[in-house]
Amino acid sequence: MTKSSFSFFLLSLIVFLTSCLPTKRLYYFHDQVKGIQNLDTTKGFNVHRIKKNDRLKIIVSSPDPTLTTYLNISSEKNSGFLVNTDGVINFPAVGNVRMEGLTTDEAGILLKEKLSYLFKDLFVNVSLEGKINFMTGKKGGEIKISSERLTIIEAVSQMPFIDPYDYRNDIWLIREEDNKRIFEKVDLTSKSIFESPYFYLKNNDFLYIKPGRYSRTLFNSSGPLASTIGIVGSSLATLSLIISLKNLLK
Repeated sequence: MTKSSFSFFLLSLIVFLTSCLPTKRLYYFHDQVKGIQNLDTTKGFNVHRIKKNDRLKIIVSSPDPTLTTYLNISSEKNSGFLVNTDGVINFPAVGNVRMEGLTTDEAGILLKEKLSYLFKDLFVNVSLEGKINFMTGKKGGEIKISSERLTIIEAVSQMPFIDPYDYRNDIWLIREEDNKRIFEKVDLTSKSIFESPYFYLKNNDFLYIKPGRYSRTLFNSSGPLASTIGIVGSSLATLSLIISLKNLLK
């Protein structure tokens, strides 16, 4: 084998390995074009209504904080108030208050009304202490919901373990709603994701991103492709050494 033929063989091998990689699947919404989308027509976003097993963060403020300090103890400890199976919470000073079916704004107004019999000039803020659970080809975890308007793109961008070659065009989304468990697949590589009813995530949604053919391989030394490349590389290096020695002995 001459040097030129060896170089050609090496180049062909590199081209073969790289041509197997589906690079199109690396891109998000690759078919999107420039334009403006009316957000009023985007499907799937509804103001969150409090459900059973939701956890609420409730902060009560007043001109004299010493009067309302004990009302905020649960929220300050980050435990919040759990909406029980009857759809109510047990709030200090007022007892059981039904939260199920209300928005967070409506819940704040209701608590303010109930507390106004005891305190004056109150401000009540209610927010959802939610999370999104996820699993990728490497690990799993959770993403805290800091806003009631969380998109699936925002959630994926916060995942620390996603691999460039995971299947972003075949993501499982599992949602529990109205005593049903919904299984749906979404495609982040297509512009259709912006019109999906699952573009906006809800509390306790679960996302599963399947590992791709090359996931945990090109970027993980323990993967099968990495091992194959290592073996091929070692073989080529050995072959190159033999050819060099043979040329020297001529």
